[in-house]
Amino acid sequence: MHQLPSTRPLQPAGVRILATFYIVLAGVLGIILPLTIVLDITDPTRPLMRSDVLTFGFLPFFVIFALLSIALGIGLWRLRSTAYTLTVVIHTCIAAYLLIFLWHQPMCLAIGVSCVGVLMYIRRPSVRAAFRALNL
Repeated sequence: MHQLPSTRPLQPAGVRILATFYIVLAGVLGIILPLTIVLDITDPTRPLMRSDVLTFGFLPFFVIFALLSIALGIGLWRLRSTAYTLTVVIHTCIAAYLLIFLWHQPMCLAIGVSCVGVLMYIRRPSVRAAFRALNL
């Protein structure tokens, strides 16, 4: 029996890895880190931590960042063109900032270089074609 080809494009493995990374990052920054901050706020021996969190509002930042990361991860998994564009913009901004201003710090250099690697991968013709095929 002859099977008809699927109309859905084949999802590149690197896009799956990137989407999974964003969803895991959202879990860490959106759930685990705020939970540890809340537990530290209740510790009476750490008044500085309590004032920093309440003054700067780190908790809403982490929640918003987590929601955006989940949305980006799902968009990449489903090969949405908006997720592709947002990934290119985010990684370009992060790489430019880290490589221009913080290149002398090893961790920032490593993150900046990894962002350049993601940009090089996601701009490959086969990966771009996978995003374009679904969003025509």
